[in-house]
Amino acid sequence: MQAPNTEFSRAGSLEELRAKGRIVMHGHHRPILVIYDRGRVVALDNRCPHMGFPLERGSVEDGILTCHWHHARFALESGCTFDLWADDVPVCPVEVRDGEVWVKTEFAHADPARHWEQRLADGLAHDLSLVIAKAVQGQLAAEVPRADIVRQVALFGARNRDGWGVGLTILTALANLLPVLPEEEAYLALFHGGRHVAADCDGAAPRRERAALGSRLDAAVLKRWLGRWVAVRHREAAERTMLTGNRGRALSSRTRRIASRGRDGAGVRRQRTLARLHQQGIRMPRPDRLGARGGGAADRGRPDGGSPRCRGINRLAAAR
Repeated sequence: MQAPNTEFSRAGSLEELRAKGRIVMHGHHRPILVIYDRGRVVALDNRCPHMGFPLERGSVEDGILTCHWHHARFALESGCTFDLWADDVPVCPVEVRDGEVWVKTEFAHADPARHWEQRLADGLAHDLSLVIAKAVQGQLAAEVPRADIVRQVALFGARNRDGWGVGLTILTALANLLPVLPEEEAYLALFHGGRHVAADCDGAAPRRERAALGSRLDAAVLKRWLGRWVAVRHREAAERTMLTGNRGRALSSRTRRIASRGRDGAGVRRQRTLARLHQQGIRMPRPDRLGARGGGAADRGRPDGGSPRCRGINRLAAAR
């Protein structure tokens, strides 16, 4: 008998499947689990999306498939997970023809980029490191630009924590290094940035919107006020002053950059940034891994700020 479609492969007879309850067949890329449950035939990835345990060793009860490794549970018909720390199991189309079970042995998300974007949002919202790691890898595999991933994580951090935290500092530092990092280290940079932002936001109060001042003031006054609030680290006052200036375009971008730097020198800011990263267990890549040979005295006089490592830290420190 010929297959109804070249994309489908024969799993076995319906009678055999009824008798056994489940069959594992070879897919194009991985094993596929075919299950007979209450008159329905379902085919899905045999690997648990959490950590890869064979789902054939799990149990099915009342339409719920349970993995016996970490007790992740899935709706059998759709593959959707009940436990957000796992992920949905990909399912395969099934056809029953003349008592034979045929399964389409390739499966993929209809829109991989959108799927992994949502999974990254779930991982950040629930502070799930494994979900964040898988989502970052999934987005990169779907050819999502690195900058888009940084943007998603940064917006989450800005909206879900009322104030700048260590996580956003780490994300900024690693994002500045992305252009010079090899592929495998870029993935780790995005993951570490994401997980630290998620940890910062876990249980924190979300951002509160602030409004511009009601009065209209000239640029000179706003500049003085902004410098004052930055000097005493009064974040709310500085933000309202900047909102007022932006409303009337009174503050130039150069003024905002200068004010944001405060009164620290570049070297002091760089050392503070490195200290924060070290406290969080983040090791900066070696200069030779970044294509540079130094970053020491020979680089200090360079107009571009020295090695790529130093330039990245300088940009982060300036942004602070």
